[in-house]
Amino acid sequence: MRPPVIRRLRSVCAGGLLAMLAFMTQAAASQTTRDTLRSVQLCVIQGRSLTTVTATYDPATGDTTVTSGQRFSEAYPAIAGYAASATWYISNEPITFNGQPYQRFGPSRVVGITEVTRAGEYQGVGVFTGTGVTGASEVIYVPVRPGCEFQPYIRSGSRPPAPDEDPRERTYDLVAVYYATDRARTGDRRPSRFYGGARGRLEYGMAEVSIPRRHETGALESPPWLVSFTWEDPSRHIVLRKLRPLERDGMFNRLRAHLDRSDRKAVLVFVHGYNVSFRDAARRTAQITHDLRFRGIPVMYSWPSDASRAAYTRDEADAEWSTPNFQAFLEDLASRSGAAEVHVIAHSMGNRLVTGAMRSMAARRNAPRLNQVVLTAPDIDAEVFARDIAPAIRGVAQRVTLYASSNDRALRASRVVHGAPRAGESGPRLVVVRGVDTIDASFVDTDLLGHSYFAQTAELIDDLFKLILHGQDPDSRRLDSRRRGELKYWLLPR
Repeated sequence: MRPPVIRRLRSVCAGGLLAMLAFMTQAAASQTTRDTLRSVQLCVIQGRSLTTVTATYDPATGDTTVTSGQRFSEAYPAIAGYAASATWYISNEPITFNGQPYQRFGPSRVVGITEVTRAGEYQGVGVFTGTGVTGASEVIYVPVRPGCEFQPYIRSGSRPPAPDEDPRERTYDLVAVYYATDRARTGDRRPSRFYGGARGRLEYGMAEVSIPRRHETGALESPPWLVSFTWEDPSRHIVLRKLRPLERDGMFNRLRAHLDRSDRKAVLVFVHGYNVSFRDAARRTAQITHDLRFRGIPVMYSWPSDASRAAYTRDEADAEWSTPNFQAFLEDLASRSGAAEVHVIAHSMGNRLVTGAMRSMAARRNAPRLNQVVLTAPDIDAEVFARDIAPAIRGVAQRVTLYASSNDRALRASRVVHGAPRAGESGPRLVVVRGVDTIDASFVDTDLLGHSYFAQTAELIDDLFKLILHGQDPDSRRLDSRRRGELKYWLLPR
């Protein structure tokens, strides 16, 4: 019989949302939340002046709030006095200030409040110059959003200061990621906001993502607070820098040509999970590819997740809706790209798209055969996976590997929501079935929720390296084997 608190949670949260949030909140509280909160000073425009406000940043949720309890972005919206919503800024038009033409230069960045001084305005938006600058300034700064995010503009005809385009001088490396997505466009031209969480038609393209040369294996380096006003520095953060939408034929032709020049005619497809934006899916794909030292071509499929913890049930519906689109793309990729190997890594709810597509492919004659299929932290009913999914999909791939963990708090919350164990949980609920290599990753260090261990831990990345790049089975990878009846499973060592 279920404990009373679980029965109450399930009755209150018929849709599943509050149960997940309540569990995550309880789990986070045990990690001394008070110690993780940080006080930050952020600058905003009030009238014609820059001033600072004190806010609180919570690394566990990514939320930044002011003393009233409101989110910073709600208390200080990027409307009056900011360029974010201005047509000339969105369209990347040159501007004129003090009779001189200026054009946008480089990405937006955070500028300290003491570093700039207001010098005038352009179409209702303040224009700032470097503190102490007299006369016509070579570089001016336009506030984009609250939080000291400014866009530099350089005077037309001026020599750009210290461009970071020579590969020998760059502080970052570039990863080209091909993508397919059935997210709708937002109308925002910035790469990080080009696609949103609404459903759309299937689109294709290329993304350019930078990885800092000081990157640490397993890290997804990001700015200190992940809200709308943040800035990104390619020398310190993994940044989605450019997007190039392509027509379907154009994308596959370009991909085939790219593979012809590649050391290895292989593609690695990443399918993200719940609560993930297009931007973060691209960044994660590039990070995994970089850390695995994958010599083929990275490809991501981004389904229309709302990128919100409060949208779990909507994400479930969108994952189901997106599965036929993903299957069509995967079959296209296998048949039209010229790849000799097609590997797939799925995370969390993204496993539903991958296994759903594989089940449909298994029922068809002449369906393409995949190579390594890796199911990490699958948010799938464990009994359904063992009874229906595993027997169907094992013939579609050369090898299917499932990573599970007993430290995955997000999957524990999903179990509460659904009333049934998840396939990504270990311990007594560990799924061990014929035709699937199950790896218990409970012994590796994880983040607070323990849900993204597949890409964050050196031990698991090393195991993926041996699996995907060398095709080794678990025994060849020297994992500790255990038995459950006649079947084996393996433990990822500490």
